[in-house]
Amino acid sequence: MNTYLRMMHVFVACFVWITCTESTLFAQTLSPTQPEDNTQEQRFSPKAHIGWGLSYTLSDVSPYPLTLSVSTFGAHTISPFLELAFTVHFNQSSASEESKRYVPVFQTSSATFAVISTERIAYSVSGDITLFFSPFVTSDTDWQKIRIGIGPSARVVGMMLSTNNVNLFNGERIYAVLNTRQHSIGAHLVVEYLLPLSSNVDIALRGQAVAFAPSLYTIGDKTPIASWSPYGLRNVFNTVQTVSLGAFLRINF
Repeated sequence: MNTYLRMMHVFVACFVWITCTESTLFAQTLSPTQPEDNTQEQRFSPKAHIGWGLSYTLSDVSPYPLTLSVSTFGAHTISPFLELAFTVHFNQSSASEESKRYVPVFQTSSATFAVISTERIAYSVSGDITLFFSPFVTSDTDWQKIRIGIGPSARVVGMMLSTNNVNLFNGERIYAVLNTRQHSIGAHLVVEYLLPLSSNVDIALRGQAVAFAPSLYTIGDKTPIASWSPYGLRNVFNTVQTVSLGAFLRINF
């Protein structure tokens, strides 16, 4: 519960700071000496956006160091400095490995079993609500293309781990399956660089980090999902479960 409270406090503080800064920057763009006609021409026109993207992802779910995530999003520009977006990410991976290690998984009649094969299948579906802030939109340099986003995240992850064991004493095989599905909420931070291709099409280069609290609701095995993966970020960070870098195609209308 303390983890959730800390996430909420950080998110509220960032939201207040962004809102106050956006109001100040927006006021600075309106010159009091500017003729009314010019002001009307420069008034902001809201836009909607949809898009799709691919990202290389390092996650606590994947059995590999890097996997490919597929994403889709919809967004609405609130002001020259703010945009609200909703993004869905999907990631799936599987791995099989042979092992000759002798481990005391089961012991019957003083016979020790050895794991001879392991298969791991995992998937992750997550959703983000992101408030993007463009702090350099009034700049005449490439800095104006940089955006920073924060917001809440939620995800469902599932994993199945199957092992095929052999009894070295009598040749008997035992097939065991463990599975879990876990639901978590958290928060994310995004840094994005926009490359305009035309007035209606952009390419967004995006880096993102997501931190999830422990599972709120679990079906099946209650072991933390990171404990099932040979990789993941648990050995590097204590709270960040996913880091990704990718490119998104944005259509503006």
